[in-house]
Amino acid sequence: MVFLQKKYLHFLNIQNAKDLLKNKNIEQSSFELGLANTSSLHDMFVKIEAMTAIEYKNGAENLSLSYGLYDSCFGEILIASSLKGICNISFADSRSRALEELKNSYPKACFQERKDLVHNSVVDIFNSDFNNPQEVKLHLKASEFQVKVWAALLSIPTGHLSSYGDIAKQINNPKASPVVGTAIANNPLS
Repeated sequence: MVFLQKKYLHFLNIQNAKDLLKNKNIEQSSFELGLANTSSLHDMFVKIEAMTAIEYKNGAENLSLSYGLYDSCFGEILIASSLKGICNISFADSRSRALEELKNSYPKACFQERKDLVHNSVVDIFNSDFNNPQEVKLHLKASEFQVKVWAALLSIPTGHLSSYGDIAKQINNPKASPVVGTAIANNPLS
């Protein structure tokens, strides 16, 4: 239970920080959150959002993302990447909606529709042997807990099912199944 409370507090802190950064600078936001200094705010954002507080405040203004739409055995997918790696894989029932959702995640980023070599590594996973994928470099906006859940998902053998409770036990948090479900729902990499 303490674990869930701590994760909930982290979530509230990052949400409060996002709200404060809409109208205040980094120093004011750090002070109002009760943080010791701006480095604490920086660390919190990097740990949970995979970007600095300044990058968040600027809406990923200096971030360049390339994206492409690809065919897979599961239908069309939108894959986006930065120089740091793959940041989004989503199934595209509607091309325009998939792109709109990506742009909402990175409102001020520079987008370029461009098929990229790093995208091909993802396409290859969808269209070949799922059991022997090549390594893919990722650029995730996620908490440590989300990363643990997503890593656990990768260990599920092809053709097998696992419950949220199974995943919670696997990451040594047997009472965290509701939060596991939320982490799975927020996975930006289909």
